[in-house]
Amino acid sequence: MPDFKETPPKRRHYLFTGEVQGVGFRYQAKLLADRLFLSGWVKNLTNGQVEMEVQGAPEKIDFLINGLQNTGRIKISRIQTKQQDVDWDEAGFKILN
Repeated sequence: MPDFKETPPKRRHYLFTGEVQGVGFRYQAKLLADRLFLSGWVKNLTNGQVEMEVQGAPEKIDFLINGLQNTGRIKISRIQTKQQDVDWDEAGFKILN
């Protein structure tokens, strides 16, 4: 794990399209988020996409997304993202379904 400088947290919402269900996406997201001390959640959608909100240092979030893009079985074809307001009371990263 690289050394990350401490920067103010950001929160981002993501929608992932591609081969993102049934390939360990949510498990991998939680594993990486926990190692990076990021908070948020991830869940499968009925349309085959995966939705995720993640919060923490932007460099750590970028590292998480890069890690998901470079995991063998996960094939992301499209990522939609938008900034969200930081949830100062949130702790931990959860798989919602």
